[in-house]
Amino acid sequence: MTTQSSIRDSMVAVLAGYLDAKQQQFAAHPMRDTMRNLAKAISETGIYDPANVSVLHSIGQGNWADIPWVAMLDQRETPSVQEGVYPVVLFRADMSGCYLTIAQGVTKLRLEFGAAEARA
Repeated sequence: MTTQSSIRDSMVAVLAGYLDAKQQQFAAHPMRDTMRNLAKAISETGIYDPANVSVLHSIGQGNWADIPWVAMLDQRETPSVQEGVYPVVLFRADMSGCYLTIAQGVTKLRLEFGAAEARA
């Protein structure tokens, strides 16, 4: 299977199965493997330097996330999704689609300056 079809197949599997998965037990759910496969397929595209970029994904931490994601973090810019800017695939909460966008991590800003200052 090509990397392109792996990415497409994994994205289709998330879009088709995530809402049903959210109705099931979170721990050790196969959706975790689906997202891991998507992140791996993105990693294997060769469109960036793997020495500097890591691909992370999340379906939640202990509970299902409303919006699962796969982010590409350039370590020269940011080590985590809590700060800096990075490209990320965000799935819509209703699983009707997904977006490739540039995100800015704000968690670190909120912790350091409070919500109002971070927003400003």
